[in-house]
Order: sequence, then structure tokens, then C-alpha cells
Amino acid sequence: MQQAADASANREADLKGKKVADRTTVLFHQTAMILIGAFIFFVPIPHTTAIKEFCFYAALAITLFLVISKRVTWSFRSPLALPFLLFALWAFIGLFFAVDKPNSVHDYLAHLIRYIALYYLLVHYYDSLDGLELLSWIIVASLTLFSVGGMICFYGIQGFNLMSDQMLFKEMEVNNIGFSTAVAIIIGLTLYEKQTQRERKLLLLVSLTSATMATFLTHSRAAVAGLTLALCILFPIRKKAVAIFICVIAAVVVLSPVRSFLKTDVVQNSILQNERFNIWRTYFEMAKDYPLTGIGYGMELWKNRELWSHYVNRFPPERKSVTIDPHPHNILMSVLVRTGFVGLGLFVFLLIQFARMCALSIKSRDPVVREWGVCLLAAFMAYFVKAQFETGLDQVPVIFMFTLFAMVTILHRLSSNTTDKDVAPTV
Repeated sequence: MQQAADASANREADLKGKKVADRTTVLFHQTAMILIGAFIFFVPIPHTTAIKEFCFYAALAITLFLVISKRVTWSFRSPLALPFLLFALWAFIGLFFAVDKPNSVHDYLAHLIRYIALYYLLVHYYDSLDGLELLSWIIVASLTLFSVGGMICFYGIQGFNLMSDQMLFKEMEVNNIGFSTAVAIIIGLTLYEKQTQRERKLLLLVSLTSATMATFLTHSRAAVAGLTLALCILFPIRKKAVAIFICVIAAVVVLSPVRSFLKTDVVQNSILQNERFNIWRTYFEMAKDYPLTGIGYGMELWKNRELWSHYVNRFPPERKSVTIDPHPHNILMSVLVRTGFVGLGLFVFLLIQFARMCALSIKSRDPVVREWGVCLLAAFMAYFVKAQFETGLDQVPVIFMFTLFAMVTILHRLSSNTTDKDVAPTV
């Protein structure tokens, strides 16, 4: 009898301990989810570097603790796993041949490995339709705060001229703003038609208007082109929302000074006299000298004036680049120069796998999955078109690129019913 009583007491103690452990696991899981969501929220907000660093590394530390203690099951399975692995390995090999090894090592860890980790954290913690929608709301809310706050600060408080000055900040350069606002606009349009509450629709309308104004105030024609293509992709499934948004764009163009940079003669002169052609020619010369592994993954190499001048001087005066900020201004050229032709091929492989996931999601039997598939494809095309003319691998744009990679991966898992049931802890 005594032994039976002791056994029963032990079982009760074990069950109680298990419940406590499960509750602790769920608490850690929710905390990490909030932290990584906060990181995404603060990405476009200037002067929040310390907050972003804390959120990311705290979420990573919690995740490592959960995985090492076997409280959750971690999975690297993803259609992008192989492209990520191959590209990261090739970029790692390139470190040994980099022109500037210390900077290349730093940027390889800080701007490639870190964002691959971000991709897996997002897939891990937002691995459901509700999680995907929550992440979408975070992006829209973040860009609404940035757009409204940015315009008030830049034009209202700092006193810049609304009629002529491009909106920009030290931690959010003018060329980077359109990447994030365009993505938020497309996601916001998808959320708009899903809402039944008038208050939420009004909130999203304010968000769309402010993000549109912020986009146009950068005077970026590449952002407008990307947004236009994205709207064409989105129109078949979101006719009403896109129609309303076109009215918003028309109002912004008519009632603000931004229409001047969209005039036919201005656009034509911008294309014919664009400095980017000389920049691209110069970088292609550089790529020909480092065809296999590139010059290294370091982003500070663009500031190497001696290296830049060496290649600029290969051209006659009329074809020389005169820029004082020699970024590649093209995501494919940037990858080519950093990682060589092999690295560019692997990056294209990554994009093909991403496109394949989008296509499979759009073909899903679930109409909700199909709609999100079209939305995320449109959002990525808005990013990618602009990335052909701007620095698409800078810190803010590349985070949005990896975030879109993660969102499409989540959607692909939902559409193919391959979501790992053990990813999220359950009580």
C-alpha cells in the first residue's frame, strides 16, 4: 500500500513538473515571438539600433535555449534551405580571396548569416495563417508610424521644403524608403479587403495614404515603377482595393508637388543622362577581374576610392563614372561583384526557388492561401523592380527581402500541408 501511494505521489509530482515545464516553454516561445516581431517593427524606424539589436539577439538566445534543452523541435526544412546553404558556403569561400578581408568577414556574419537566421526565426514563430497575418499587421503598422512620423519630423520640425526636398534620414536613406513603403502598401491592400470593421478599414486607408505620400516624396521613379507592376499583379484578386488605392495615388499626385518628377521630359532626361549606366559598366569591369569569388562580401568596399578610381580610369572621359557614392545601384550587379559569377548563379537559383513557392501557393486549393500568394508575389516584385536601380542589399531593404522569403515559406508550408506540428510548443 505504501509503495502504491509513493508511486502515485511520484506520478502526480511528474505531471505537475511537466505542466510547469510546458507553461515555461510556452512563455519562452511567446516572448521570442514578440521580440522578433518587435525587431521587424523597428527596422525602418531611425535611432532604434539598440532596441533592434536587443530584440534580435534576445530572441535568438531564447530559441537556442529552447532547442538545446529539447523543449521544441527545430527544422531547417525549406525549399530555400539548399540555395541558402550553397550561397552562404560560396560567399564564405570568397572571404579567403576578399580584397578587404576584415570588412568582408564582418558583413558576411552581420548581413548574410544573421538574416538567414532571421528568416528561420520568422518561419519558426509565425508558422500559421494567423501568424502570417500578424506579421503583415506589424509591417503595415511600422511603416505607418515611419511615414507619418517621418513627414512630420522632416518637413514640419526640421523645416525642409515640401516642394523640392526628398525625405531622408541618416539611418533611412532616401533610396531605401521606397523598398519598405512599397511592400507595406501591397500588404496593406490585401489586409484592407479582408476587414469587416469600419475602424480597421479607416486605419488601413490612413496607412496606405501616408505610405504612398512617403514613397512619392522620395522622388524615386523606380519605386513608382515597382509599385505599378505590383498593382497590376494584385488587381485580378483585389479590384476594389486597388481601385480605391489608385484614387489615393491620384489625389497624392494632384495635391502635392511630386508630380513634377513624373513629367515625361524629366523621366526621359533621367533615363538618357543616368549615372547608373557608367556605374554598372565600372562594376562589370571589376567583376571581370574577380570572376569566380568576387571582391568579397564587405559593404565598405564601395568606399575604397583607390580601387574605384583604378576601374573608372579604364574608360574615356565621356563614359567615366563621376559619382562620389559608388554603390552598384543594382542587386544583381552587387551580388556579382561580391561573390562572382558563381555566386550570382546561386542567387538566381534562390530567386527561382522563391518564385516556385509563390507559384505553388497561387495554385493552392485554399482561396486564402492563393490570395496571400498573389499578394506576396506582388510585394516582392515591387521590391525587386526597385532593386534593379537602387542598393537592394542595404540593411533595411535586405531585411524586407528575407522577411518576404520567410512569409512565402510559411505560405508554402500551409499550401502543401507540410507544416511541422512540433515547431510551436503546445501545453
